[in-house]
Amino acid sequence: MSAVDTEKRKSRSLSFRELFMLVLMALVWGGHFAVLKASFGGAIDPIFYAAMRMTIVAIILSPLLRIHKNQMRRILIAGICLGGLNYAFMFSGISYTNASVSAVTMQLYAPIVMVFSVIFLQERVGLPRILSFALAFFGIVIIYSAKETDGMGKAPLFGMMLLIAAAITEAVGSVVIKGIHGVKPFQLLAWFALAGSVVLWTATLLFEVNQLAALDRGRIWRFLPALVYSIVFASLFSQATYYWLLSRLPVNLVACSTLLVALFAVLFGALFLSEPITWQLLLGGALTLGGVGTILVRTGGPESASDTPVIAKERW
Repeated sequence: MSAVDTEKRKSRSLSFRELFMLVLMALVWGGHFAVLKASFGGAIDPIFYAAMRMTIVAIILSPLLRIHKNQMRRILIAGICLGGLNYAFMFSGISYTNASVSAVTMQLYAPIVMVFSVIFLQERVGLPRILSFALAFFGIVIIYSAKETDGMGKAPLFGMMLLIAAAITEAVGSVVIKGIHGVKPFQLLAWFALAGSVVLWTATLLFEVNQLAALDRGRIWRFLPALVYSIVFASLFSQATYYWLLSRLPVNLVACSTLLVALFAVLFGALFLSEPITWQLLLGGALTLGGVGTILVRTGGPESASDTPVIAKERW
């Protein structure tokens, strides 16, 4: 991509299609936390689950594997981070705490990747976006404050540490992927699934035992629907959408927008995992939506003239 093309991409508006796909992606990923938590109740080990998921995705997308000259190093590093380490840490963390806390903790990805994008990608982050992000993250903190310790899982502190590690590896992968050009989203996903499978099978063999017991007839139906959801919606749809958005938008904008994932995760936790809806949930949700919405629709000012997309008016 030339410097002129890069500048055009930075200065253009955020289209309705991009906005719609971003929100839909967040909705699917938000539901994924509840789906995973419901599956890890003794039915299957989390890393083994992740390894099966990425292996099936790799098999499905194997016809798309191509050698991309001068880019394979970046692709494989991003794949190790986004397809392997991220899932090993995140799925393990979810098994030790609840869905809502997991989703909230993973939002540390946003400030981490914002810092990385400024340091390594020279992306500009103006004061309005920082304040909007702070408002959204404050909403997440309010939601988190409503959670009682007794309902946070069997080892919430350890789980949160694993989730922070997942956020860091995801941030590293997101920055690396910005240097990959001319590779279609599903081609990236194919390589990420392959690299991730190697990492995850290695991890499950090292840290988990008796994994095949999960395939017994009495247990397999407890996680098989979740596995289908993970493969079709969380991987094939949402991951491809995420890589597509990263290829078109500033990485810190996409990172801030994923705060919606936490909001949707808490809502799904309340609906399907019997977590109570509190005033903290309602207030925090409003602040999160307000902060993320401000980031997406803000117009004017020096930042929007450079690298902050704004919503374009489109005809249906």
